[in-house]
Amino acid sequence: DIREVSAPVKLLAQLVACVVVIADGIHVTFLPPVWWGVAGERIITVVWILGITNAINFLDGMDGLVSTLVAGTSCIYLALALLLHSEMMAYCAVALFGASMAFLSFNIRPARMFLGDSGSTFLGFYLAVMSVQGEWARHDPLVSFLVPILLLSVPIYDMIFITVNRVVSGKVRSFREWLSYVGRDHLHHRLEALGLSRGQVVAT
Repeated sequence: DIREVSAPVKLLAQLVACVVVIADGIHVTFLPPVWWGVAGERIITVVWILGITNAINFLDGMDGLVSTLVAGTSCIYLALALLLHSEMMAYCAVALFGASMAFLSFNIRPARMFLGDSGSTFLGFYLAVMSVQGEWARHDPLVSFLVPILLLSVPIYDMIFITVNRVVSGKVRSFREWLSYVGRDHLHHRLEALGLSRGQVVAT
């Protein structure tokens, strides 16, 4: 955020972070334990972490929006962690909630501090890895696959919607353009265009 970094460099750094996570044994575990299942789990993990990391980053377009979203999501993670007796996830969720709420006090309008790319990218990465780490259902691959998608459905929907919209309208024609494109077609922009105040958009 102090010096502008190009989108490919950011993506490369995120890929390195994914490799570190997978090397530590953290990855999805719903495919059969055969060679293609092992390879598939690693690929899905990388796609998931990159997708959620950038989806949260893309949503950082209004004061307090990402901080509020992450704080709310971390509360759901905490509730699930307690139900599943996952102490490590509970600790991580509490830490994320506390950090998000503390930052939110400086980020609500009029904002005195901003997440920037480094802050929103970190929060997205943290959420993505927590989803992968969670044992949502030991003997039900479908539940393990769907729970993280449900938890992060808002940023997932936003990313899919803007991607399809920008490709169909011809606004982006390459992956590089998609990474660097900045527009006012996100979910929060559309809610604001419907007449909601920024506070109401964040609350929604």
